Amino acid sequence: MEKKRKGPFVLLMIGLCLMVFGLMGVQSAPDVLQYALEAPETSARQGEGTGVNTAVDDLIDRKVKVMEGLSDTLEASTIYGVKAGQDIQGEQQAVATLLAVDVGYFEVYPDFLVEGRLVGEAECKGVKDVCVVDEKLAFALFRGNDAMGQKVSIGGREYAVIGITRYARQMGQTDEYRVYVPLRAAASAGQALDTLNVAALPVRKSGATTMFQNTVSTEWMEGGSFYSLKKEAMRRTILVRMAMLAIGLFGIIRLYGWMNQRSMRRIQALREEMSRRYFRQMMWKWAGNLLLVAAGYAAITVGLYLLLAYAIEPLYTFTEWVPECIVEWSSLKSVFWGLVHEASKLVSVSTIEMKSMAFYGGFVRWGCLTMLMGALLARYSRRKSA
Repeated sequence: MEKKRKGPFVLLMIGLCLMVFGLMGVQSAPDVLQYALEAPETSARQGEGTGVNTAVDDLIDRKVKVMEGLSDTLEASTIYGVKAGQDIQGEQQAVATLLAVDVGYFEVYPDFLVEGRLVGEAECKGVKDVCVVDEKLAFALFRGNDAMGQKVSIGGREYAVIGITRYARQMGQTDEYRVYVPLRAAASAGQALDTLNVAALPVRKSGATTMFQNTVSTEWMEGGSFYSLKKEAMRRTILVRMAMLAIGLFGIIRLYGWMNQRSMRRIQALREEMSRRYFRQMMWKWAGNLLLVAAGYAAITVGLYLLLAYAIEPLYTFTEWVPECIVEWSSLKSVFWGLVHEASKLVSVSTIEMKSMAFYGGFVRWGCLTMLMGALLARYSRRKSA
C-alpha cells in the first residue's frame, strides 16, 4: 500500500522538477527578434573566380539600409552568420561553432570578455583578419600557452586572436567551443556558412515585432524564418498556464464554497443571538462580520481576476490568434487558415537560441504530462482505497 501511495508522489515530484528546469531555461531567453535564412552558397577555391562571397556583402549593405527605417523601434541590430563544425587550426586542432559577426552583434548578444577586446566596428568595416575565441577553445588550441596575438587557421585563412571570452556553451550549440570572426572577412575568404541571421533588440511597446518581421521579410530577403524569442518563450509556457488555470479555477470554486458555508454559519449564529439581544447592542458586531465576509469575497474575486488575466495574457502577444470579429465565420476561418499556412512552411531555418528553446520546451511539456499522470494515479489510488 505504501509503495502504491509513493508512486504518484514520485511522479509528481519528477514532473515538477522537469517543469521547473524547463521553465528556467525558457524564461532565460533574451528579448531578441531574429530572422534566419540559409546562407548564400560560396566557393573558397581560388580556381573559381576571386573566392569572395559578394552575396553576403550585398546582404550586409542592404541590412544597414533596411534597419535605418526601424531606428525608432529598435535599440540595436546586427547581422551574423553561423557555421557549425568548423575546423580550427592552432598549435592543436579543434572543432568549433563559427560566428561571423558584424557591427552591433555584442550589443544584441552580450558576451563576457576575459582578456583582450571583442570584434568591434573597426574590425567589421575594415575587413580585418582577427578572431575572438572562448577560453576553453584557447586552451584546446594552444595547450595553456598565451593565445593572445597567436594565429589560427579557419577555412584556409589565418586570423589573429585579439580576445578571449568566458566559456558558456548554449543548449542548441552542437559544438563545444565558439569562435568569432568579422562577417565581411569571412565573406572575403569565401567562408561557407550554414545560416545568415538578422537580430535586433526591440523597444518595448513600439510595435517593433510586426515592423521588424514585415520589413526584413519584404525589403531585405524573403523566404526566411522569423522568431521573437520572448514570444516563443511564452508559447512554450501555454501548457503550464492552462494547467494553472484549471487548478486555480478548481481552488477558487472551492474557496467560494467555503466562504458561502462560513457566511451562512455566521448569519445563523447572529440570528440566534438576535433572539436574545437587541439589534442596537449587536450592530457593531453585525458590521464587523459583514466587512469580514465582504473582504473574503473580494480577495477571492481579485484572485479570480488575476488568474484570468494571467491565462489570457498570450492573446495580447499572439494577436494573430484573435479574429477581428469573433461572431463572424469568415473572420474565424481567416485566422484558422492563416495559422495553418504559418505552421505548414516547407522550410524552417532555426537558430541556436531556437534550438535551445525547443530543448527546454520539451522539459516543460514532459514535466506537465508527468505531473498529470501522477495526479491521475493519485486520484485512482484514493478512489480504489475508499
